[in-house]
Amino acid sequence: MSGLILSGIEPVSVEPRRDAERHLAHPPSAAEFEAAFTAHPDAKGALVTGPTPYGACATLRDIAEVCHRRARSR
Repeated sequence: MSGLILSGIEPVSVEPRRDAERHLAHPPSAAEFEAAFTAHPDAKGALVTGPTPYGACATLRDIAEVCHRRARSR
């Protein structure tokens, strides 16, 4: 993240989803990445980290589809 900032990129966070019942966080969904791209139309990519401290992993295939669809529409 520091490298992105030092290179002049302004990162935008897509926050994890909080699970009140289990008291843990789930990675953002593909729909949440889609919403973030819509809110920040100049965004050029996504950096997805995981697993979370709780061992949960993002659905990378679905997030990649969002990114690829966005790249094709540019």
